[in-house]
Amino acid sequence: MKSKLKFFLVIGYIVLISFYASDSLKKYFIDATNLVVGQIYSIASFVKDSFDEHFAQVRLIKELKEQNEKLQEKAALSEAFSYELSQVMRDINSSFVPESRKVRALSYAQIGDHSKIWLDFKEFDSNKIYGLLSDGKTAGIVINQNDRPLAVLQNDQKSMFAVYIGEEKIPGIAKGNGKNIEVKYIAKWLTPQVGDEVYTSGLDGIFFGGIAVGKVVGLIDETIYITAVVEPATDVKVPSYLYVITKG
Repeated sequence: MKSKLKFFLVIGYIVLISFYASDSLKKYFIDATNLVVGQIYSIASFVKDSFDEHFAQVRLIKELKEQNEKLQEKAALSEAFSYELSQVMRDINSSFVPESRKVRALSYAQIGDHSKIWLDFKEFDSNKIYGLLSDGKTAGIVINQNDRPLAVLQNDQKSMFAVYIGEEKIPGIAKGNGKNIEVKYIAKWLTPQVGDEVYTSGLDGIFFGGIAVGKVVGLIDETIYITAVVEPATDVKVPSYLYVITKG
């Protein structure tokens, strides 16, 4: 009888301890769980804020890039208007409205040749030669190649357009030499100088007048003419987009 009583007392004691112990363990597990959940929410919040900040920066960069591209186009058109306004006094009936089109570069025409690029230019007219702009400055021309628009950058020998040199408006033809630009067919009696600014004349209908081409860095005395070596105002390497002069 005593042994049975002792047995029930022990069982009761164990149950009592288990009851209180379970509350303590319960509290411990609840506290531990709350801590883990709090950490998870903290990490989740940090990740969310990081992603929000990242995508906000991406949106800002995209918006700034679009604004920059628009400003480049406006800068080029503004230079053209400025140039034309200086001629208005000579021709009161002038009606000059330049237009340009943003086009996407697709790929190089040939492997290893970075001066010829296929363009996504849907309004392309195979019977015309177009002027090409980058950063508001000349970049080359667009020609017809197998009924497709091909951008020929201005350092290429196939790129040719009419220019003026300096304040005296010395006329010449800008042509690529593989590295820089050479302005050829300058009459011997004219006097271009190193440091003179070179800009489009608009006389060939490819560009409108007044677009920056570069600066004279050297002069070559040819047999009949003078050739001016010009450092380009812009260096087009791997373009994503360019601007085509659709009306000059």
